[in-house]
Amino acid sequence: MLALQVHREWNSMPRAEALEQIAVWLHSLPTCPMPAQNLCLSAIPYDALDIDESNLRFLHDIVCDSKKATGAIAPAILGLLRRAARSIEIESPYFAISNDLKSILMDAAQRGVQIRILTNSLESTDRASVHAGFANERRWMLRAGIKIYEFRGPNMLHARSMVIDGRITMVGSYNFDQLSEKRNSEVAIVVTDCNFANQVSSSMAVHRSQARELHRRDLFRYEARESDVPTELLRRYQRLRIVAPFIERYL
Repeated sequence: MLALQVHREWNSMPRAEALEQIAVWLHSLPTCPMPAQNLCLSAIPYDALDIDESNLRFLHDIVCDSKKATGAIAPAILGLLRRAARSIEIESPYFAISNDLKSILMDAAQRGVQIRILTNSLESTDRASVHAGFANERRWMLRAGIKIYEFRGPNMLHARSMVIDGRITMVGSYNFDQLSEKRNSEVAIVVTDCNFANQVSSSMAVHRSQARELHRRDLFRYEARESDVPTELLRRYQRLRIVAPFIERYL
Protein backbone atom coordinates (compact mmCIF):
# COMPACT_ATOMS: atom_id res chain seq x y z
CA MET A 1 0.00 0.00 0.00
CA LEU A 2 2.91 2.37 0.67
CA ALA A 3 3.83 2.24 -3.01
CA LEU A 4 0.35 3.57 -3.87
CA GLN A 5 0.55 6.60 -1.60
CA VAL A 6 0.82 9.94 -3.35
CA HIS A 7 2.74 11.65 -0.54
CA ARG A 8 4.89 8.93 1.00
CA GLU A 9 7.13 11.53 2.64
CA TRP A 10 4.36 12.25 5.16
CA ASN A 11 5.02 8.87 6.81
CA SER A 12 8.46 9.95 8.03
CA MET A 13 7.63 13.57 9.00
CA PRO A 14 7.01 14.82 12.52
CA ARG A 15 3.26 14.62 13.18
CA ALA A 16 2.70 18.40 13.41
CA GLU A 17 4.52 19.05 10.13
CA ALA A 18 2.66 16.26 8.35
CA LEU A 19 -0.71 17.55 9.57
CA GLU A 20 0.15 21.03 8.32
CA GLN A 21 1.05 19.73 4.86
CA ILE A 22 -2.06 17.56 4.73
CA ALA A 23 -4.22 20.59 5.57
CA VAL A 24 -2.62 22.58 2.74
CA TRP A 25 -3.13 19.68 0.32
CA LEU A 26 -6.79 19.21 1.29
CA HIS A 27 -7.44 22.93 0.90
CA SER A 28 -6.05 22.84 -2.63
CA LEU A 29 -8.36 20.02 -3.77
CA PRO A 30 -11.39 20.69 -5.97
CA THR A 31 -14.74 20.41 -4.22
CA CYS A 32 -15.67 17.39 -6.33
CA PRO A 33 -15.44 14.27 -4.12
CA MET A 34 -12.23 12.33 -4.70
CA PRO A 35 -13.96 9.01 -5.50
CA ALA A 36 -15.91 10.78 -8.25
CA GLN A 37 -12.67 12.22 -9.64
CA ASN A 38 -11.12 8.78 -9.64
CA LEU A 39 -14.06 7.52 -11.67
CA CYS A 40 -13.57 10.31 -14.20
CA LEU A 41 -17.11 11.51 -13.56
CA SER A 42 -18.05 15.12 -14.07
CA ALA A 43 -19.08 16.91 -10.90
CA ILE A 44 -22.80 16.56 -10.21
CA PRO A 45 -24.29 19.93 -9.17
CA TYR A 46 -26.13 19.64 -5.87
CA ASP A 47 -27.89 22.32 -3.91
CA ALA A 48 -26.67 22.90 -0.37
CA LEU A 49 -29.13 21.43 2.12
CA ASP A 50 -30.08 22.80 5.50
CA ILE A 51 -30.45 19.65 7.60
CA ASP A 52 -31.40 19.86 11.25
CA GLU A 53 -28.78 18.32 13.51
CA SER A 54 -31.46 16.17 15.12
CA ASN A 55 -31.62 14.30 11.79
CA LEU A 56 -27.91 13.48 11.86
CA ARG A 57 -26.38 10.51 13.64
CA PHE A 58 -22.67 9.75 13.80
CA LEU A 59 -21.79 6.05 14.01
CA HIS A 60 -18.40 4.73 14.98
CA ASP A 61 -16.70 1.71 16.46
CA ILE A 62 -14.76 2.06 19.69
CA VAL A 63 -11.18 0.88 19.27
CA CYS A 64 -10.46 -2.32 21.22
CA ASP A 65 -14.16 -2.71 22.11
CA SER A 66 -16.58 -5.33 20.83
CA LYS A 67 -18.02 -4.88 17.36
CA LYS A 68 -21.36 -5.73 18.97
CA ALA A 69 -21.07 -3.06 21.66
CA THR A 70 -23.85 -0.51 22.14
CA GLY A 71 -23.34 2.18 19.53
CA ALA A 72 -21.09 0.07 17.31
CA ILE A 73 -21.58 0.64 13.61
CA ALA A 74 -22.53 -2.84 12.34
CA PRO A 75 -25.52 -3.42 14.68
CA ALA A 76 -26.83 0.06 13.83
CA ILE A 77 -26.61 -0.50 10.06
CA LEU A 78 -28.11 -3.97 10.24
CA GLY A 79 -30.91 -2.57 12.40
CA LEU A 80 -31.72 0.07 9.78
CA LEU A 81 -31.84 -2.59 7.08
CA ARG A 82 -34.17 -4.78 9.15
CA ARG A 83 -36.67 -1.93 9.36
CA ALA A 84 -36.70 -1.19 5.61
CA ALA A 85 -40.27 -1.06 4.34
CA ARG A 86 -40.06 -0.15 0.64
CA SER A 87 -36.56 0.02 -0.80
CA ILE A 88 -32.88 -0.57 -0.12
CA GLU A 89 -30.08 0.81 -2.28
CA ILE A 90 -26.49 -0.13 -1.47
CA GLU A 91 -23.21 0.69 -3.17
CA SER A 92 -19.99 -0.71 -1.81
CA PRO A 93 -16.59 -1.57 -3.28
CA TYR A 94 -16.81 -4.97 -1.58
CA PHE A 95 -19.90 -7.08 -0.91
CA ALA A 96 -18.85 -10.30 0.82
CA ILE A 97 -21.82 -10.54 3.14
CA SER A 98 -22.25 -12.28 6.48
CA ASN A 99 -25.02 -14.74 7.33
CA ASP A 100 -26.74 -11.98 9.32
CA LEU A 101 -26.85 -9.61 6.35
CA LYS A 102 -27.89 -12.44 4.03
CA SER A 103 -30.82 -13.27 6.31
CA ILE A 104 -31.86 -9.59 6.48
CA LEU A 105 -31.80 -9.18 2.70
CA MET A 106 -33.71 -12.42 2.12
CA ASP A 107 -36.37 -11.39 4.62
CA ALA A 108 -36.66 -7.92 3.09
CA ALA A 109 -36.98 -9.33 -0.44
CA GLN A 110 -39.70 -11.72 0.73
CA ARG A 111 -41.59 -8.75 2.22
CA GLY A 112 -41.52 -7.03 -1.16
CA VAL A 113 -38.76 -4.54 -0.43
CA GLN A 114 -37.08 -3.47 -3.69
CA ILE A 115 -33.31 -4.03 -3.35
CA ARG A 116 -30.52 -2.81 -5.62
CA ILE A 117 -26.86 -3.69 -5.01
CA LEU A 118 -23.98 -1.95 -6.79
CA THR A 119 -20.44 -3.21 -6.35
CA ASN A 120 -17.26 -3.73 -8.34
CA SER A 121 -16.84 -6.34 -11.04
CA LEU A 122 -13.79 -8.53 -11.43
CA GLU A 123 -12.60 -5.94 -13.95
CA SER A 124 -12.65 -3.06 -11.48
CA THR A 125 -12.02 -4.61 -8.06
CA ASP A 126 -8.64 -4.59 -6.33
CA ARG A 127 -9.53 -7.66 -4.26
CA ALA A 128 -10.39 -10.65 -6.40
CA SER A 129 -10.80 -12.84 -3.30
CA VAL A 130 -13.63 -10.64 -1.98
CA HIS A 131 -15.34 -10.57 -5.36
CA ALA A 132 -15.12 -14.37 -5.40
CA GLY A 133 -17.03 -14.48 -2.12
CA PHE A 134 -19.64 -12.11 -3.53
CA ALA A 135 -19.96 -14.11 -6.76
CA ASN A 136 -20.93 -17.19 -4.76
CA GLU A 137 -23.95 -15.27 -3.44
CA ARG A 138 -25.20 -13.81 -6.72
CA ARG A 139 -27.48 -16.66 -7.75
CA TRP A 140 -29.71 -16.66 -4.66
CA MET A 141 -29.89 -12.86 -4.70
CA LEU A 142 -31.10 -12.84 -8.29
CA ARG A 143 -33.61 -15.61 -7.52
CA ALA A 144 -34.92 -13.48 -4.64
CA GLY A 145 -35.49 -10.56 -7.00
CA ILE A 146 -32.53 -8.49 -5.78
CA LYS A 147 -31.06 -6.41 -8.59
CA ILE A 148 -27.28 -6.61 -8.96
CA TYR A 149 -25.07 -4.14 -10.80
CA GLU A 150 -21.33 -4.62 -11.28
CA PHE A 151 -19.25 -1.55 -12.02
CA ARG A 152 -17.23 -1.83 -15.21
CA GLY A 153 -13.47 -1.29 -15.23
CA PRO A 154 -10.86 -0.07 -15.51
CA ASN A 155 -11.69 2.47 -12.77
CA MET A 156 -12.83 1.29 -9.36
CA LEU A 157 -16.07 2.05 -7.55
CA HIS A 158 -15.02 3.50 -4.19
CA ALA A 159 -18.28 4.90 -2.79
CA ARG A 160 -19.77 3.37 0.36
CA SER A 161 -23.37 4.41 0.89
CA MET A 162 -26.88 3.15 1.51
CA VAL A 163 -30.35 4.64 1.06
CA ILE A 164 -33.39 3.12 2.76
CA ASP A 165 -37.00 3.96 1.87
CA GLY A 166 -35.90 7.13 0.10
CA ARG A 167 -35.30 8.99 3.34
CA ILE A 168 -32.55 7.34 5.46
CA THR A 169 -29.01 7.57 4.11
CA MET A 170 -25.74 6.15 5.37
CA VAL A 171 -22.39 7.37 4.04
CA GLY A 172 -19.06 6.35 5.51
CA SER A 173 -16.10 3.99 5.49
CA TYR A 174 -18.23 0.89 6.08
CA ASN A 175 -17.87 -1.79 3.41
CA PHE A 176 -20.63 -4.37 3.24
CA ASP A 177 -18.22 -7.20 3.95
CA GLN A 178 -17.28 -9.38 6.89
CA LEU A 179 -14.22 -7.33 7.82
CA SER A 180 -16.22 -4.13 8.28
CA GLU A 181 -19.00 -5.96 10.11
CA LYS A 182 -16.88 -8.04 12.46
CA ARG A 183 -13.28 -6.86 12.61
CA ASN A 184 -12.35 -3.38 11.30
CA SER A 185 -13.09 -0.08 13.04
CA GLU A 186 -15.36 2.05 10.84
CA VAL A 187 -17.19 5.39 10.85
CA ALA A 188 -20.36 6.59 9.13
CA ILE A 189 -23.00 9.26 9.27
CA VAL A 190 -26.72 8.52 9.04
CA VAL A 191 -28.94 11.28 7.68
CA THR A 192 -32.72 11.18 7.91
CA ASP A 193 -33.75 13.61 5.17
CA CYS A 194 -35.58 12.93 1.92
CA ASN A 195 -33.74 15.60 -0.08
CA PHE A 196 -30.34 14.30 0.98
CA ALA A 197 -31.42 10.73 0.22
CA ASN A 198 -32.48 11.89 -3.25
CA GLN A 199 -29.06 13.43 -3.87
CA VAL A 200 -27.24 10.26 -2.88
CA SER A 201 -29.64 8.15 -4.96
CA SER A 202 -28.86 10.38 -7.94
CA SER A 203 -25.15 9.76 -7.43
CA MET A 204 -25.82 6.01 -7.29
CA ALA A 205 -27.77 6.26 -10.54
CA VAL A 206 -24.74 7.84 -12.23
CA HIS A 207 -22.58 4.96 -11.02
CA ARG A 208 -25.15 2.37 -12.14
CA SER A 209 -25.09 3.93 -15.61
CA GLN A 210 -21.46 2.79 -15.80
CA ALA A 211 -22.25 -0.69 -14.50
CA ARG A 212 -23.53 -3.97 -15.91
CA GLU A 213 -26.84 -5.31 -14.56
CA LEU A 214 -26.77 -9.08 -14.07
CA HIS A 215 -29.71 -11.33 -14.97
CA ARG A 216 -30.42 -14.95 -14.03
CA ARG A 217 -30.84 -16.02 -17.63
CA ASP A 218 -27.36 -14.77 -18.55
CA LEU A 219 -25.48 -15.68 -15.37
CA PHE A 220 -24.11 -19.05 -16.51
CA ARG A 221 -22.67 -17.58 -19.69
CA TYR A 222 -21.39 -14.53 -17.82
CA GLU A 223 -19.64 -16.62 -15.18
CA ALA A 224 -17.90 -18.71 -17.82
CA ARG A 225 -15.93 -15.64 -18.85
CA GLU A 226 -16.89 -13.29 -15.98
CA SER A 227 -15.44 -10.07 -17.36
CA ASP A 228 -12.94 -8.72 -19.80
CA VAL A 229 -9.93 -9.73 -17.69
CA PRO A 230 -6.69 -11.58 -18.47
CA THR A 231 -7.03 -15.36 -18.55
CA GLU A 232 -4.54 -15.79 -15.71
CA LEU A 233 -6.61 -13.57 -13.40
CA LEU A 234 -9.81 -15.36 -14.40
CA ARG A 235 -8.34 -18.77 -13.56
CA ARG A 236 -7.03 -17.56 -10.19
CA TYR A 237 -10.40 -16.01 -9.44
CA GLN A 238 -12.23 -19.24 -10.30
CA ARG A 239 -10.01 -21.09 -7.82
CA LEU A 240 -10.74 -18.43 -5.22
CA ARG A 241 -14.47 -19.06 -5.62
CA ILE A 242 -13.90 -22.64 -4.52
CA VAL A 243 -12.04 -21.70 -1.33
CA ALA A 244 -14.06 -18.57 -0.51
CA PRO A 245 -16.52 -20.38 1.82
CA PHE A 246 -13.58 -21.50 3.98
CA ILE A 247 -12.03 -18.03 4.33
CA GLU A 248 -15.18 -15.90 4.25
CA ARG A 249 -14.63 -14.30 7.65
CA TYR A 250 -11.42 -12.75 6.28
CA LEU A 251 -13.06 -11.31 3.13
